[in-house]
Amino acid sequence: MPKTKRTLPSIPNSDHLRKQAKARLADMRRVLPSARLAEAQHLVACEYGHANWAALQAEVARRSAGPAGRWAFVRRAHLAPSARGGVPDPDDDQPGFVRAGAVAQIAFLLAVLAGVGTVMVTIGAGWSFNAPLFAQHRAAR
Repeated sequence: MPKTKRTLPSIPNSDHLRKQAKARLADMRRVLPSARLAEAQHLVACEYGHANWAALQAEVARRSAGPAGRWAFVRRAHLAPSARGGVPDPDDDQPGFVRAGAVAQIAFLLAVLAGVGTVMVTIGAGWSFNAPLFAQHRAAR
């Protein structure tokens, strides 16, 4: 077992741990070409204070299932690469879509207020909605 003990972050990332194990495997193969991934995973798990790789992954899953883990997933969701092989999809601009929706709602609200204002001015001027507009214009002179 390694002498150094590392601590897992409060919300560990299993992909990061896998990359650590693969990097450890590359280091091990420089010394011993027949080293296997399971051995490297075991060493990484022992560094974090777990008996084996499965126990380490169970701890990662337990922490990710909690409220903090779910919130971290939500925060990272919009940063995930698209299904097009890591190439960002220009049509998949969620923050831009939200901003456009907010702007549209504000524009709609302003249009409604302008319409209500127009009706209020019309009522305040004493114009009748039954008479033609040109007759009201002549009466206002």
